[in-house]
Amino acid sequence: MVMDVKNTISSTEARQKFAEVISNINRTGALYTLTVNGKPRVVMMNAEDFDGWMETMDILSEPGALERIKKAEKEFDRGEYITLEDLEKSLNIAK
Repeated sequence: MVMDVKNTISSTEARQKFAEVISNINRTGALYTLTVNGKPRVVMMNAEDFDGWMETMDILSEPGALERIKKAEKEFDRGEYITLEDLEKSLNIAK
């Protein structure tokens, strides 16, 4: 999970403190924005968090996915769901 820690540093500083930056990202989940000539150019983040973002974008890029997710959340809030245990019973799946 990405913590809400953002750091902006120059690419020169990132080069000089590379091991420290990597360690901080892995330890805290911090995000680093690297600048070139004062302009944001690159974001560094934990690989696990990046994979999660990519998976989310992949899911949400499917047409209608967000609408289906919202519908399912409303159904869940209304108690319109079946537990895994009940589903297994209805399908005669023995553990």
